[in-house]
Amino acid sequence: MDPASAVGALGAIKSVKDLLSGAYSARLQEDARPLIVEAQRHLSEVYESLFALREETFRLQNANHDLTRRVEAAESWSVRLASYTLTTTVGGATVYQSSSDPIHFACPRCIEARSVQILQPVGSWSGLCKCPACQVDYPVKSEPPRSMPFSVHRNDFD
Repeated sequence: MDPASAVGALGAIKSVKDLLSGAYSARLQEDARPLIVEAQRHLSEVYESLFALREETFRLQNANHDLTRRVEAAESWSVRLASYTLTTTVGGATVYQSSSDPIHFACPRCIEARSVQILQPVGSWSGLCKCPACQVDYPVKSEPPRSMPFSVHRNDFD
């Protein structure tokens, strides 16, 4: 066999080897195809589960954030409310009185609604204070004694 024929035979053997490898590879691919399809289906299910978990995590994070804000607001309100005590005034009204300067009274109705509304005096001698939010009057101070009407008394010098 001459060298040219040997090279040609080697080329033919290589071609047959490549054809056999391709056929074997195709056979393996054909056998592996259902397994690959099944693996892809499982991967799709895993992706869907991960996506659902991500949505649930996002929802829980938002709920956690909302609850954290509510707790902070409740704690803030508790601290603010601690500076007031429920008291009965000289005028007989039950209102909240501040424990810090300037001393003032707050509307109990509005405190129940978590709002501090400072009672404002109505007139100068009435003893009433009014809530600016709910417009309820509270008798905070006792009324001053009514002055005697001016009367003319005769004295002994007339």
